[in-house]
Amino acid sequence: MAYARHFIPLTAEVAGYEFKGRKPAGRCVLETNNGTIKVTTSTQDLRPGVRYGVYLLFNDEARVGGVAVGALTVDEKGKGDARREMKEADLHGLSPNAILGAAVLVMGIDPVESPLCGYRHERVAWRTRYYERVTQVEVVKEMPPVEVAPPVEAVVEVAPPVEEVPVACEPAPVPVEEVPVEEVPVVCEPAPVPVEEAPMEEVPVACEPAPVEEPSPVMCEPLPAEEPSPVVCEPSPVEEPSPVVCEPSPVDEPVHEVKVVSFPEDEAAPPADAPCPASPAEPRPPYMCETDFAVLKPISPFAGGDTAGAQWMRFTADDALPAPPNAPGFFDAPFVADSYDVYGHFILGMVRDDDNAIFILGVPGVYSDAEKDRAHALGITEFKCYEPTAPADGEFGYWLLGMV
Repeated sequence: MAYARHFIPLTAEVAGYEFKGRKPAGRCVLETNNGTIKVTTSTQDLRPGVRYGVYLLFNDEARVGGVAVGALTVDEKGKGDARREMKEADLHGLSPNAILGAAVLVMGIDPVESPLCGYRHERVAWRTRYYERVTQVEVVKEMPPVEVAPPVEAVVEVAPPVEEVPVACEPAPVPVEEVPVEEVPVVCEPAPVPVEEAPMEEVPVACEPAPVEEPSPVMCEPLPAEEPSPVVCEPSPVEEPSPVVCEPSPVDEPVHEVKVVSFPEDEAAPPADAPCPASPAEPRPPYMCETDFAVLKPISPFAGGDTAGAQWMRFTADDALPAPPNAPGFFDAPFVADSYDVYGHFILGMVRDDDNAIFILGVPGVYSDAEKDRAHALGITEFKCYEPTAPADGEFGYWLLGMV
């Protein structure tokens, strides 16, 4: 199996597990490589003092099977972490390709109660069809056969086999798998960076449409001045008439004076240096209309919320959204295509500037210097982390491009 990495955001789907009035959230990262499955889960604002477990959800014909990953330890600050490396044999016959998502369940209660849940693709109504795969397998395997029951005449009312049945059927894997989870409680703890300092505040500036350059004023050509018609004497039939000098008369007669007649200037003509009126620039049409934006699937791509007040939607290649007008061929670029092969989605945000809607395109990825150079080649200069922290190597988040 080739290497693949899937990021599953976890959101609250039931109430009652908030920490200090804040709704819980989290993420689950699945990495598969040559038969090994690495599951890393981190949560925040989850109520402490409750036994939680992390489960993978599988599509098992008409039912949804849950495979236990391990216990989720939540500290007094509401932060939880769990990490485990599994083999395909630990999935009890299920394929990694059948993973629907991940869920944080409350242990020891019936019916199933899940404070946090996330999906790889579409949302699934799994609770009414859910069963724990490990528990059912062990009950069938360890149930004592009927023929070894003690005979009636023995009359052993307090015989040990009667008391051992519930103990033998109790699933053992969950306590054993707590050990690797507790070894790394601090690694995934996000840095305490204030939410208001998140770089998302710069989005409205980055997404402002570029001002339309006013056309340079074109100077009107001045009307050609009409030369005054000189008053000339009768010209000689051979030579061309001179505009200034009259044909001389005989010696004894005086020379005729040349009188220049000046015509009044046209008062309606514009001055020579007056600019021509410039036609108003046509406004650029929006990237998409708000009704088309509203039919996309909502998503919460940032754990700390969006301080700029943007509304975010999730879309895939099936939605056939056009490329940004300032970046034609954007979705065919290798940087964008590689991201879609790994994460299978993009995000589109909308913020309001007065009465105008400004759209922001987001490409999922992990921050690094090499990825930053690839993004800059497409004109993408902003990266916002999923956690409320500044961009750093290995942090998951979204490369953001404002529509111009």
